[in-house]
Amino acid sequence: MGILVIEDERRVTELIQKGLTELGFQVTLAHDGEMGKKTGLIKII
Repeated sequence: MGILVIEDERRVTELIQKGLTELGFQVTLAHDGEMGKKTGLIKII
């Protein structure tokens, strides 16, 4: 299962990604809302 994480604090993003990856999730990162919106729309299509 994939999860899109939108977070502007890079250290927080790294910790979230590490934890979710260890739990078996496929993690996609976006570092701001606009990038997250674009990434989410691309993944849906």
